[in-house]
Amino acid sequence: MIRLRALSASRRPDRPRRHRRPRQAAVPLAVLLAGILQLTACRFTVTTQDGPEGGRQAPGPPAAAGRTVSDLQALRSEEESHADSYDRDAFGRRWADLDGNGCGQRDDVLARDLSDVRRRDGSCTVVSGRLVDPWTGAEVAFTKAEPSRVQIDHVVSLAEAWRSGAWSWTDERRERYANDLSVLLATAGDVNRAKGDRDAATWSPAGAGRSCAYARHVVDIKTVYGLSVDRAERSALLRALEPCS
Repeated sequence: MIRLRALSASRRPDRPRRHRRPRQAAVPLAVLLAGILQLTACRFTVTTQDGPEGGRQAPGPPAAAGRTVSDLQALRSEEESHADSYDRDAFGRRWADLDGNGCGQRDDVLARDLSDVRRRDGSCTVVSGRLVDPWTGAEVAFTKAEPSRVQIDHVVSLAEAWRSGAWSWTDERRERYANDLSVLLATAGDVNRAKGDRDAATWSPAGAGRSCAYARHVVDIKTVYGLSVDRAERSALLRALEPCS
């Protein structure tokens, strides 16, 4: 819920005026606000959702739609390494509240990506909702009694991030990555299990539209975090991005 406060203009001392222009009629507040909102809508979309106890809101999904072949070409080329030393614990606390809104990141993602969300009274905990899986389009009912039906996917998995450069990061940066809402999506449990820790060279959703969205998301994450791509992944991402409109 967005609240607007009327701000009073600070008074300035009277100054002599050489020319006095005729006064224009005051613009009604409702008309002014409508104009501002219309202008804003042309530039970006803002989605808000009140959190428990009026806490700060979790940001929406990442705006990766603009990533293109040129962004892919700018990524560092490097073969994957350090696979044998990967350890999930190197990425710190699971679902840490890094955005400071009072809720763990898992519940933030569920609240963001599910519809018909119900929370446990007075808490962050999402107890039910309905997901349209981003990679298949299948509808999945989520309940706290069967949590594995909906899982939280790292679009670029932690193991893949490790092999692509996260092995050299600080512990703080790895924990931030593991809990970054722009890296996380709610997905159907069976889809997440099938994807596992595979990279874009060995896994992609079916259909040109979804494979394009997935490729753009991967390129966005690897661009923001400075992760590399190997030859096979670069080729697969290129095939997925070239038909994108």
